[in-house]
Amino acid sequence: MFPKYDMTYSEVLYSIEVVEQFILDFNIPISIRTMEDLKSIEKYCKDLLKEVLKGRTTE
Repeated sequence: MFPKYDMTYSEVLYSIEVVEQFILDFNIPISIRTMEDLKSIEKYCKDLLKEVLKGRTTE
């Protein structure tokens, strides 16, 4: 059901905190009732992140 990542427990908790803060910072309306809702939010966050990072360069 969920993709497998090679992450420690603390890394998983940190990732959850980052996503949670991202959702709060951008005031994303959330209603998670099904796995489809979760996938929809994930796609929305990825699309929003692409927009935020557009035009920025990495060093």
